[in-house]
Amino acid sequence: MENQAYDELARVEDTHWYHESRRRLLEYYLDSVKDALPSCAQILDVGCGTGGMLNVLEKYGDITGLEISEYALSLLLKKHPSAKIKIGSANDLDNIFKGQAFDLATFFNVLYHKWIADDVQVLKKAADIVKPGGFIVLNEPAYGFLYRDNDKICFGARRYTKTGIRDILTKAGFRIVKITYFNSLSFLPLVAITALQRSGLIRFKSASNELRRPHRVVNELLKFIMSCELAIIKIFGSMPFGVSVFVLAEKVS
Repeated sequence: MENQAYDELARVEDTHWYHESRRRLLEYYLDSVKDALPSCAQILDVGCGTGGMLNVLEKYGDITGLEISEYALSLLLKKHPSAKIKIGSANDLDNIFKGQAFDLATFFNVLYHKWIADDVQVLKKAADIVKPGGFIVLNEPAYGFLYRDNDKICFGARRYTKTGIRDILTKAGFRIVKITYFNSLSFLPLVAITALQRSGLIRFKSASNELRRPHRVVNELLKFIMSCELAIIKIFGSMPFGVSVFVLAEKVS
């Protein structure tokens, strides 16, 4: 991402309705397999960015963060000065880490980036460093027709469907445990924004156009709406649409 996008992300991710809702979904997924994880699981957060998921992940084990952007890591260390981090690319997982060192690997908006040379190969490398019976969590932007200005600002190159995510995880040696679309709340507004941008009627030149936190009252209302979405996921297993795909998968032994 551009540095100004990291600045905005670091500023809002601890309280923004979207990020808080994503952390709640992550907790739900990880709680469902908590008994299969060791008491102090070894966790790798690939593309840890400015550290927005660390507070949740630390509940489940010992975290190592991997990030390609030194600027993002400088922001992360302001909030998490004792964090264990490495500078490097997801493309080089097999060179950075040796052996089956991790019980869980997480990728939050990583595979869609333009510097990911081959998403299947990256996941195969992730499988090589995850222990048999270990897990992977992916959260990636959904639907190619939603590709818009914000994707360009954040250096995004691709978006996914549930079928596409399922296919690449299967090729990499993982079995789907849970999968859903996420953030249905934003789906129709982003369809409209994308259409307006493609028609040339509006242009977004800053990540803050989409990343900024709304007014406190609106932010709390959106958190409530997203808690209803999580309740639906818990009851029915998944949402039929949303602006991202969220998946938990197990490494096939």
